[in-house]
Amino acid sequence: MRVQHFVALLPLIWLVFALVKLKWKSYLAILSTLALTLVLALTMWHFPVGEAATTVVEGAVAAIWPIFLIILAAMFVYDLSVYTGGMEAIKAMLAGVSNDSRILALIIIWGFGGFMEGMAGFGTAVAIPAAMMIAVGVNPLAAAIAAMIANALPTAFGAVGIPTLTLAQITRMDLLRIGFASTLQMAPITLLVPFIIVMIVGGGVKALKGMVIPCLIAGITLVIPQLLLTGTIGPELAITVPAIISMAALVAYVKLRKPNVLPAYALTGSVAAAANTNDADWEGIEPDLAVGAEADEAHGNNCLDDAELNGAQEISVLAREPMPIIKATLPFILVLVLLLLTSKVVVPINAFLGQFATAITISTSPAAVPINFAWLNTPGLWIFVAAIITAIVQRVSFGAFIRQFATTFRRMLPTLYAIMGVLALAKVMTYSGMIADMADLFVRATGRFFPFISPVIGALGAFVTGSGTNTQVLMGPLQTSAAETLGYSPYWLGAANQMGAGIGKVISPQCIAVLVGATAMQGRESELLKGSLKWIGLMLVLAILIVGLASGLMMPIISWLNHV
Repeated sequence: MRVQHFVALLPLIWLVFALVKLKWKSYLAILSTLALTLVLALTMWHFPVGEAATTVVEGAVAAIWPIFLIILAAMFVYDLSVYTGGMEAIKAMLAGVSNDSRILALIIIWGFGGFMEGMAGFGTAVAIPAAMMIAVGVNPLAAAIAAMIANALPTAFGAVGIPTLTLAQITRMDLLRIGFASTLQMAPITLLVPFIIVMIVGGGVKALKGMVIPCLIAGITLVIPQLLLTGTIGPELAITVPAIISMAALVAYVKLRKPNVLPAYALTGSVAAAANTNDADWEGIEPDLAVGAEADEAHGNNCLDDAELNGAQEISVLAREPMPIIKATLPFILVLVLLLLTSKVVVPINAFLGQFATAITISTSPAAVPINFAWLNTPGLWIFVAAIITAIVQRVSFGAFIRQFATTFRRMLPTLYAIMGVLALAKVMTYSGMIADMADLFVRATGRFFPFISPVIGALGAFVTGSGTNTQVLMGPLQTSAAETLGYSPYWLGAANQMGAGIGKVISPQCIAVLVGATAMQGRESELLKGSLKWIGLMLVLAILIVGLASGLMMPIISWLNHV
């Protein structure tokens, strides 16, 4: 082995050290890692200065459009819904379906949590469902752990599919194929998770009594639509639409079958109390893309300036009168409709919008390829359109609209810096040859057994960064490069990176910090981690077995995908 094989690991080692030991803010840790990477690339890999500079610019530009645009738009729609009181109406509706804590856990933690991950992500999908379940009387620790476990696999398609979109972009893989491979790979564990949620909330295996059918409904009605969507349309709605279908199926089951509620799992308090959960608890959530954020950073935006204070006062006025549920769900309905209309489902519209695109080669590296900028056919633009229509229908003043957008944008700035830095870092490591050397090191060390550690690499990356997206950027090229060297499918190991990232992210310090802040469980971090580890360990072991044992068996299917 050459010295470069081991030196290539230094940027990742430094990133871990800066985040975990020095406890630097995420964007500072990433930018310092970028600086170290540039020094190593210029000196040991003889990466030309001009190529290095243009590669950094390419990474920064790719981070802004379309990735940050989609993230900003998704978070703004969510924040707008909180502002108008629409989110309160949605919470009250969901909490009023049943007084069986296990059924509510499937509807709120599994279904609504998946929906929030698809629409917004960045901690909302863990914090909000957990807070709602606590508000209706479920044990806080159980509610928080269940929300963590439920959020693991949807991470791959969070915030309108950003992690999968990013992985496809950074590795140049086909979007439909990597999305379908990820869904197929995660399907067995996805079917298992509803059972785990019920056991956590109900206090053990005995809680499954009378719940086998609801758990199967929850899993099957999510997996099948997810396979169809990722194989035909793309990852943008791959958790949002299935989550809605799953919630609807569960509600229909409860209304039609009217299952008996066992006394041990009956909620004695008013389930409508969930609507009283203070949205301020999660208004300042730091997005999980702002990797390495500590608890104080994650909630540092709770100190409002005068404009924000005025906006908060106006929120309380708007939220006094219950909003009709149709009006409350309007922003999310609009997002679904607009994204479907502009997707490949409606070929004429998709083809028309696809004409407005520009291919630009930014990096001067011979390994670089043109970046395609779709100016109209990008999810972020249409999510913003949905926000504008919502503001008009819900009578949000222009001043309040701009104020709320400014608040969202300010909160997302650390995320922007982090994404720009990590994409520039990944592209420098890829174009200079550092990723190839790192992959070669892992291949030499593990040989044909590399698929068995593939999910572990993704999990470790997400545990450190706290972000599914950043893990795809950092580890995705390594996984696909190793796959090509060993003769495995890059789609299969790319999907393994996604699955591992979701599992590792939910127990990352950043994710736990967000959850603790949103559920007022300060001081119980160790209990959360301890209580979730056995389930996370089970999921990771299953992921290792699925990826490792099926690597050869799945080759014909993935090979077929490569040619469709």
